[in-house]
Amino acid sequence: MAWKGLIIACIVVVSVLKGCAALSIARISEVPVLYNVDEVCSQRPLELAFILDASSSIWYQNFTKARNFVADFVDQYEIGPEKVRIGVVTYGLGVYTQDVIRLSQYNDLTSLQTAISRLPWRAGSQTDTGLAISYMRTSIMSEARPDVRRVTVVITDGNSQEPETTAEEAARARQEMEVFSVGVSDQVSHDELVRIAGNEEGVFYVNRYSELENIKGRLAMKTCTPVEPTSPPLPPPEDQPCGIKDPADVYFVFDPAALGLERTLWVTKFIKESVKTEHMKYMQVGAISGSCPLDAGFNLKQYNNSADIESHLEIFETTKLPRLIYQMADSGYDFQNGGRVGSRKVGVLFFGGKVHDSASILENVQMAEDLGIELYFANIGDGDTSLLEQLSEYGTRLDSSTEMLRQISYFLDGLCAKPKRPNWF
Repeated sequence: MAWKGLIIACIVVVSVLKGCAALSIARISEVPVLYNVDEVCSQRPLELAFILDASSSIWYQNFTKARNFVADFVDQYEIGPEKVRIGVVTYGLGVYTQDVIRLSQYNDLTSLQTAISRLPWRAGSQTDTGLAISYMRTSIMSEARPDVRRVTVVITDGNSQEPETTAEEAARARQEMEVFSVGVSDQVSHDELVRIAGNEEGVFYVNRYSELENIKGRLAMKTCTPVEPTSPPLPPPEDQPCGIKDPADVYFVFDPAALGLERTLWVTKFIKESVKTEHMKYMQVGAISGSCPLDAGFNLKQYNNSADIESHLEIFETTKLPRLIYQMADSGYDFQNGGRVGSRKVGVLFFGGKVHDSASILENVQMAEDLGIELYFANIGDGDTSLLEQLSEYGTRLDSSTEMLRQISYFLDGLCAKPKRPNWF
């Protein structure tokens, strides 16, 4: 695939409060695009179906959010009879066959999105997930083109009326297609979601329907099929920078509020010195450094009692680093944030001073490592060595010396020492 032009590294943290902006760093460089997700989704035929819970537990507002999510999600694909075809089934008390969108029904994106946006909420008195999966398999996917990949996504916020039937129907469906399950709220049975998808990797969670957008990128990666090059590329010359030979999307993650000004200046100098090197010239770089709406103060009329004021002030008493690590792992490398399919995912985490939430940091670091992110841990000079020792199980410590330039050198050596095979998903 041809190299493409300029890409701007994503600015991850978006403020929803006027005048509130988190520190973020973006670098512009001539970055090679390996496989653009939009092209991947448009070039490979796909039969993609959604099963939407329209039972009474959803409420109209939440059903609308799920419906809008699907309409927005399909915008990533090139819709057409020879390209990607979309089906949608809604259910509650049985399957609402009068509302079904069949795979062959819409051949262009505009009419498809219009149809999805008009799906009604039936407020069914049951959650017949098993019947919906059965209908998808026997009726909708019966129209699937031979030798074309088939994928079904089930979105629900409740447990099915007959969980055994749901598990049996999902197992039958998985013999013919891939199935992913999306659970909304903590009321959904994790075991049922796993039985629907067939494994943990096929399960997605959000706390509420308004957060479905947060999983859009990860779900897209699961449903898109990379297009193999028509001929294997020639190996690059050995004297090329590793950013071309083995491209990476690199995030620097730090919490300025917890670090304080002096340590934060150390971090920003580390980043500036790193990105100036030849090694980083063709890498894509971003920073995750805060979540401004949550860190903001409050105006004069926001609270009228001391308990609420104390509750708000507790926000400033804990490190945001666990949440920032989660943000990097969960959505930082999504294509809408600039992530490239086929590019390595790299995270550099900075530690300094006393840490109050080691357990949450370790938990989210483990999640990041499980998702295939290469992790490096920098010590600003007074980092918690006990925590860093535990973190070394999931990545590379850079603090064999506390000197900044040496840690930068260790990071770049690790980044470029051993080219790794691209991780397509």
